[in-house]
Amino acid sequence: MQDKETKRLYFQQYYQKNKVRMDNNTKRWRQEHPEKSRMFKRMYKHRNKIEYQKYVRNRVKKMRMELFYILGGPVCVNCRYQEDWRVLCFDHIRDDGREDRLLHNLNGYSFYLFYINNPEIARANLQVLCCNCNQIKKYDLMGYSKDGK
Repeated sequence: MQDKETKRLYFQQYYQKNKVRMDNNTKRWRQEHPEKSRMFKRMYKHRNKIEYQKYVRNRVKKMRMELFYILGGPVCVNCRYQEDWRVLCFDHIRDDGREDRLLHNLNGYSFYLFYINNPEIARANLQVLCCNCNQIKKYDLMGYSKDGK
């Protein structure tokens, strides 16, 4: 009987040689068995919760950075702040974020996905603002002046 490392290497090499065929078979099976496929995906997410959360977090971070670069880079368009991308946010230029979310049923992940796949719409609808500039814009829209009145 072979040891585990030898088996692992064998299956890894086998997969590399037959990757296209195996991936096509998997894709076809998922299309033919959508309920079972969803069930296995849910089971995987449940069993590997921490790893799956890390994967999603990293994927959303990459998508966020990609959207920043579609919009001109991680720089506030108002004050030109660019020290830390974590304090930057996406702002709807015409303040139609609520309607946008209702129209496209956007949550965080699908928001990024929609605008990455439609960069022209992203450039027309979104801008990058730091949290301070975004809050100032919000208060200006509500009618508050700089002196608090």
